[in-house]
Amino acid sequence: MSTSTSTLTLTNTLTLTNTLTLTNTLTLTLTSTLTLIPPPAPNTPVTGIATPSPIQPGMTSRCQAFYYVRPGDTCAAIAARYSILVGQFIAWNPGARADCASLWANSYACVGVF
Repeated sequence: MSTSTSTLTLTNTLTLTNTLTLTNTLTLTLTSTLTLIPPPAPNTPVTGIATPSPIQPGMTSRCQAFYYVRPGDTCAAIAARYSILVGQFIAWNPGARADCASLWANSYACVGVF
C-alpha cells in the first residue's frame, strides 16, 4: 500500500476603496491511497482435470478438453475439428472475442466442457 498527501494553500486579499478588506484562506489537503491487488489466479477447474498452461484469460473453469492453438488456426477450424459450434468455442474462450481476432497462438483453448 502506498499513501501520498498533498497540501495546497491559497490566500486571496481584496481591498476596496471604501476601506473594506477581505481576506480568504483556503487550505485543501488531498490524501490518496493506492492498494495493489494481485491479478486473479487462472481459472481453477472444478472438474479435477489439470488445466494446461498457458491459456487465454477468461477461459471457462468447466473445461475438460483442451486444444493447443497453433499459428494460423481459426476458431471455426478448431470448432469443426472438435464438432462443436463456433459460439460454444467463443463462450468457453471469450478472450478470443466473437470475431476470433484475439485468439492466442501457442496457448491452450477449451474445446469441451462437462
